[in-house]
Amino acid sequence: MEGGYRDGHAEDDHLRADAIPYLIFFTSVIFLGFLGILTTFPLALGLANSSIPKYRGLIGRHHLEITEQGLVERTDYNETLHRWPSIGRIVTLWGYVYIYVSDSNLHQVPRRYFQPSEIDSFVAELRRRAEQTDA
Repeated sequence: MEGGYRDGHAEDDHLRADAIPYLIFFTSVIFLGFLGILTTFPLALGLANSSIPKYRGLIGRHHLEITEQGLVERTDYNETLHRWPSIGRIVTLWGYVYIYVSDSNLHQVPRRYFQPSEIDSFVAELRRRAEQTDA
């Protein structure tokens, strides 16, 4: 059949072979863009973290002491007295004791660092003193 029906499969195969370099190029561009995002994000996060002021004494070991005046908190950098009227709530939940020294500030004390009788007597004394000021 001359000049008649022409099967287009040969052209499709030719187009597919020509598309391979484009496919490789676009796949490489997408991969490099994704890789660039993955490396830029931690770098930007690190730069942002380095510009945030460090609050010494906020994170780390805190020593809490019950006194007549209130709850004394000591760190290597500061000492703070939380007077008994400022103690809002004392909550024991999920292995921690939460001592609210204001509406938005609290001390989170992990129970696992203490003997059960030791932490229970500490919490009982805290509650007793905090309740005395509420009355």
